[in-house]
Amino acid sequence: HSLIYEQKESKSPLKFITLSRELQLIKDIAFLFNAQHHPRHVTLDIKLDSHIDPETTEVPQLLVEPFVENAYKHAFSKGNSEAPVVMLDIRREDDVLVFTITDNGSGFSMGSRKFRQSQSMKLAHERIRLLNTIKKHCTLDIQSSEGKGTSVVIRYRAESQGE
Repeated sequence: HSLIYEQKESKSPLKFITLSRELQLIKDIAFLFNAQHHPRHVTLDIKLDSHIDPETTEVPQLLVEPFVENAYKHAFSKGNSEAPVVMLDIRREDDVLVFTITDNGSGFSMGSRKFRQSQSMKLAHERIRLLNTIKKHCTLDIQSSEGKGTSVVIRYRAESQGE
């Protein structure tokens, strides 16, 4: 756990890595949370569009991982899901990568003070603002409903080394 934490803390918010590396970080987080925190296994289901080469597609480091980590930390803390699942769907729409992270956890009220004042949400919005200042079009949409889970959609204009 400390290795990943130290790596996250030492990196610039705008470092770019391959999608393959970002996916490995996500898998590592899922493994660690299952090993340390969850009495029940939380399944991580990753679907990657066959038109995306994760070895040559670059993304900002920690573009997606913090949202997957948040799902593992918060979505199932109330033990409300019989078969807890975090799903990550990655697809390409023209030159845009669309990352959809969904969970079948407890969800939350979008108007809650805790959500509005969340440090991780503030950091996510700041990272997207920084990306947009360097002409990397990026948007974030979060939808959640208490008792029904959460969906996060990140749209990022991708640049592939192979294109």
